[in-house]
Amino acid sequence: MVNKSDITMSSESPRRDESLISIAVLADSNSDDVRQAVTQASAYLEAHVEFFEILILVHGQSHTRHLALYEELLRLRNTRILILRDGTGGYRSAVLAAKETIGDIVLIVLASEISLFSMQTLAEEAIETNGSVLLTLSSRAGFFSRIGGRVLSAISGYDVDPLLLRSGAHPRGHLSRIVAKADCEISLRFRPLNGQRAFESKVLPLSAPHPRGQRLRPWTRLGRALEIVANAPPHMLRVFAALSFLVMICSLLYLIYALVLFLSGTDLQRGWFSTSLAISGSTAFLSFALGVMAMALFQVLNLLRDDSTNEIVQELDNTNLFRNRGAANVESLEAESRSQE
Repeated sequence: MVNKSDITMSSESPRRDESLISIAVLADSNSDDVRQAVTQASAYLEAHVEFFEILILVHGQSHTRHLALYEELLRLRNTRILILRDGTGGYRSAVLAAKETIGDIVLIVLASEISLFSMQTLAEEAIETNGSVLLTLSSRAGFFSRIGGRVLSAISGYDVDPLLLRSGAHPRGHLSRIVAKADCEISLRFRPLNGQRAFESKVLPLSAPHPRGQRLRPWTRLGRALEIVANAPPHMLRVFAALSFLVMICSLLYLIYALVLFLSGTDLQRGWFSTSLAISGSTAFLSFALGVMAMALFQVLNLLRDDSTNEIVQELDNTNLFRNRGAANVESLEAESRSQE
């Protein structure tokens, strides 16, 4: 039991935010963007936050190519580097960042987007609202981008906004609920079409439009669209199972219709009844089988997607969250024993 005498208030240093803040930087671009993102995160955290961590996620090939840079960044206080398996997608990397960070507030920052927003503004907005904060560009999306977003929204079940950035901030509670979902890769960035998460998130518009020099190339846009489709199987499987059972019901109704006509003595074409019986029966059976398979695959996918051990190749650690023990307002046992002597 801790007595009042064991607790001391620190009044010498200015008050700083005592929440544990985590900033995860996804190294998706050139080394200059990564350096800028990490140094900006470190400068903000050192100046305004008492307890923090910086997590850098980088692919193995990129880490080897820029080894000197990451050795330099690892010297920053409370920095960890996760070396990911080559080929790990951007959406999956964001989920790994959400799972590996331990902060009360977690900022997931894409290195290539660091010039578009202020990290301090994003963090302060998340702390003030205690909710997820998403970022969107103020410019208008192109015609094909809007059409593509609507198609991807229909496929994934989420509001795929092409102007929404991949960077954002989330409280730990919201983040835990998001990563527990089967389609957490998409849910971490986009909001559901049914609006279930609308009360938890806030979209923060950026005053500056997207710089023309940073507009994505067509094949890059196509790759990111395919990544959304690749991470949408849970929703697609549910839709496919529903359609399969709908086709089964329609086939059974047609079978009943054929039986009613046959039993009522209606004049039918020769062979029509047997053909209708065979088609409706086989269609109902196949639809039922496909629906059951889709539901089974959905459950298997839920089990497989929880395993992230194969995607993290190595972890480099330079963290000491409680270096300044006096800021925690609790005296150490060592100091207490000295005072008793």
